[in-house]
Amino acid sequence: MSPELEIDLVREVTRIVERLGDPQGADPDLTPMELALAALPGVDARNGLDIRYREYAVRLTMSDYYSDEHAILASIRHLGIAIAPEPVALLPTARGQVSIVRYWACPGEHFCRLDETEVVLRAEAIDRVRADIRALTGAGYVHPYARGTHHWWVADRSGTLVLERWRMARHGDEEDIADFIVSVETMLQERGGA
Repeated sequence: MSPELEIDLVREVTRIVERLGDPQGADPDLTPMELALAALPGVDARNGLDIRYREYAVRLTMSDYYSDEHAILASIRHLGIAIAPEPVALLPTARGQVSIVRYWACPGEHFCRLDETEVVLRAEAIDRVRADIRALTGAGYVHPYARGTHHWWVADRSGTLVLERWRMARHGDEEDIADFIVSVETMLQERGGA
């Protein structure tokens, strides 16, 4: 296996968007952009709309879908929770946006979707998720997609768990928060035995 090439992902994505996603451009098709992004060295391009490179996630949409997600992430950044990424860039395209977020707690790591692996969660990772959930709910937030394992990713070296689809996070009442905590705790017990 050859060593992974280093790329400046934000710079490369920005160049591709500038070349292929001009908001004034005549061709609104994202396919050339998807192909160009997927061709970057070292990226995991499961599908053209969801691309990963180390601690970065790049997503394309044909709407302004990710504006809300970036706003939510910016509003909770002060919590310092590892499960949430930091917003890096939101680039306009002919018909939508390209979002770049960074899972700051896992620099240089690769991720695997939790529901696609048999990994047993490490005690430190479980403790970190619990602390992050306390901080998130302490600020009044819940994330409906945290239930189950489909939207959780696990970092390859540290075992850190991260969560995607932050656009779905919202303020919850006491019942929402209690239900959220129970559902995350159930997932942690099933995957970590703790």
